[in-house]
Amino acid sequence: MRRFNKNGNFNVKVGFSDKRSDGKSNSLIAGVLEYGKHGQQPKPFMQPAKRTSRKPCIEAMQKKLEEEVKKL
Repeated sequence: MRRFNKNGNFNVKVGFSDKRSDGKSNSLIAGVLEYGKHGQQPKPFMQPAKRTSRKPCIEAMQKKLEEEVKKL
């Protein structure tokens, strides 16, 4: 897997790539847990994680951008 694309930007994959021992994909299980299914209530974990990490992630990216701009 390439770490950078042709423009020099990071090539990042976020997701569930490993297979479970029972043969089902982790992305399928994550979707069922997040949104539920008939007879199973949802147990969201992705949306709450996204919501709580958004501000710290943006702040970290802004700080890094400002550091890089100062180097110019």
